This record gives sequence, structure tokens and C-alpha cells, in this order.
Amino acid sequence: KIPLRSFVFIEEARKNGLECFASKTPFGYSNTFFVRHNGKLHSFEGLPAAEHTNTTESAKIDDKMYVKRKLEQNGLPTPEGKHFWFFDAKKAFRYGIKLGFPLMIKPRNGSASRHCTSNIQNEEELSSAIKKVFRLDSCVIVERFVANTTLFRATVVDAQFVACAKRIPANVIG
Repeated sequence: KIPLRSFVFIEEARKNGLECFASKTPFGYSNTFFVRHNGKLHSFEGLPAAEHTNTTESAKIDDKMYVKRKLEQNGLPTPEGKHFWFFDAKKAFRYGIKLGFPLMIKPRNGSASRHCTSNIQNEEELSSAIKKVFRLDSCVIVERFVANTTLFRATVVDAQFVACAKRIPANVIG
């Protein structure tokens, strides 16, 4: 009942002798975590990220353009797209128009699909999605939206694969 990535984090903390748990609301688990260490309770939102340095592969895993290039170098298909810095917001918009709808807009950095907008169908949605990304990140990715695909989330620790989960959108079968 908790996301796999969070479960792995909590289990590893417990293996290291820490009391660790996620906050639960009436709507399910939140993105708030608690760790008790030396009798003191620490809380934080979102899973902690390793210190990023440009010298390790694991530091680059949340850079979507880096990952896109790696996938392409290894012969894996990726949607057509480019990244744009905040000072090129108008170029990003024009590129989206040129690429054609539907589009996918996302921040260059980050994970868990936060601040991503998919299946953009018009100029108004495109403009709004680009602005949303620039409130979070200084770089936006504009790419073709590919319908009817499957999304998998991988957990990587110290550049080593740990687990993979298939993301299934909320749905009701009945």
C-alpha cells in the first residue's frame, strides 16, 4: 500500500537500525517521512537524494536529457524532443508548435512525473505547461507525446538497479 521506492527506502533505514515510517492520511500515504535517530524525530518531504556530483552515473539519473541520450546511444527509442533553458521559453513554445500536437512537457530534472503535462492538444495548454515547469526548474523538455505506452519506475541506488515497478493509472474495473 506504499510506493515501492518509499518501501525500499524505509526497509533500508530499518536495516540500519533507524525507526522510519511514512505519514498516512485518510487518503493514503503522503510524501512525508519520519526517521527517529538518537531519540530525535526528523521529518522531511520526499525521499532524500544522494549528493549529486557530475562524476557519477547515479548523480545524473534524474536528468531526463542525459537519460534520453543514453537510451538513444543504446539503440532504444525515445520521443522526438529538445530541452530549453528558462531564457528560451519562447523558443520552447515555438518548437512545440513546430513539432505538432499532442506534446509532452516536463522539467529536465526530477522524478516521479512531478510537474509533467502529457497529451497537450493546443497552444494554450502548451504555454501553461511550460510556465508550470519554469516555476520548478530552469530547463524544460518539449517532446512528442506517445500514446498507449507503459511507464516503468526503476529504483537505482549507487548506480545499481534495485527494483522496477509498472505504473498503472488509477482505474476501476467492475
